[in-house]
Amino acid sequence: FPRYLGDMPHTWIGAEYARTIFGMLAHEDDDRLALLLGTPPSWVAGEGLKVEDLPTMYGPLNMSARQSDKRLRVQLGSGLGKDTALSVSWPNRQKPTRVTVDGKQAADFDANGIRLAKPFKELVAEW
Repeated sequence: FPRYLGDMPHTWIGAEYARTIFGMLAHEDDDRLALLLGTPPSWVAGEGLKVEDLPTMYGPLNMSARQSDKRLRVQLGSGLGKDTALSVSWPNRQKPTRVTVDGKQAADFDANGIRLAKPFKELVAEW
């Protein structure tokens, strides 16, 4: 039929786009919530990024991430379950020289990121 447009509008592509962005910021693994897994460095540069009440199976994610010079600062607000294991990926995919979590020095990190047993208030990575 000349005027048949199928199942327009194709709103499924909007949902796929939103889901892709979600996955770049937070990925729900079976045993942990992975943060910044697909985030490009440009997203945390300058003013950085901020996520408010992003629904996850571990509770709502409230996060900000900003890289200034050679320091990445990731802050988490309330919402995630207190026993939620996390992993944080470094957008630049380089191993930091120093990482602190809530003011305490961390030792177990690599070029991919860091794994943590519970949520934090502030994580700072320095290169």
